Amino acid sequence: LCKSLLAIRANAAQIQQVVMNLITNASEALAEKEGVVTVTTAQVRLTQDAFGKITPNLAAGDYVQLEVSDTGAGMTEETQVRIFDPFFTTKFTGRGMGLAAVQGIIRAHGGAINLVSAPGQGTRFQVLLPCINQPARDGSVIVESTQASDTGSVTGAVLVVEDEETLRVAVSRTLRRKGFSVIEASDGVAAVDLFRTRNADIGVVLLDMTLPGLSGHEVFAKLRAIRPDVKVVLTSAYSREMASPSFNASQVRGFIRKPYQSGDLVQLLRDVLSA
Repeated sequence: LCKSLLAIRANAAQIQQVVMNLITNASEALAEKEGVVTVTTAQVRLTQDAFGKITPNLAAGDYVQLEVSDTGAGMTEETQVRIFDPFFTTKFTGRGMGLAAVQGIIRAHGGAINLVSAPGQGTRFQVLLPCINQPARDGSVIVESTQASDTGSVTGAVLVVEDEETLRVAVSRTLRRKGFSVIEASDGVAAVDLFRTRNADIGVVLLDMTLPGLSGHEVFAKLRAIRPDVKVVLTSAYSREMASPSFNASQVRGFIRKPYQSGDLVQLLRDVLSA
């Protein structure tokens, strides 16, 4: 890792998500075989004849480069063409938003991502993010939204439906600290079962759109069949338009895009519960 990188202007949580997704994909590409995942950073100056197909999307200038590579099976050309499509996945159902979200985050930061891969030759993802002429700012202090109250109880439990355990546990812990009663479900089947037996206690459902097994749409339909007036807040790493095109505004009470500030989530859930 380069020790003297120039600063970039970025959302730290979103960059963390990019790194996490790329390393997770690289690790899974190794499957059960031994292999190597390599992460490097560098300072580069982009010229109009550098970096091949990535150049047309970027202006010449200084960039921070992040590369994540693996010695796994590699990808065919057909897979490479579709790898950034929303919901495309070579894994089990519910894992298709990762690289689409990664590309969206990078583009939103004025950068680009390049893919180099071939069957039997591993895969390398190269991310370029534009530098700014300002010193880096200490990001060790995280400031939550001041709109949300830290105290006070709310009526009705929150059913948190999220298959990523680390995220589910963190969100649930935060909500309990803010006065919410929380019920956790790690997949769609568990969510429906819990809602069927405890729907009288549940005030709002925080529903991840990409779940293994039952999809977010299927879970939503089953919840409405049990209780038509169920309050649902959707969440996804992608935009609402891309993640839930078949939902009407009247069908859901809110949407929050990952990664989000805990204060924003708390305020949204309080607003939904009080409506």
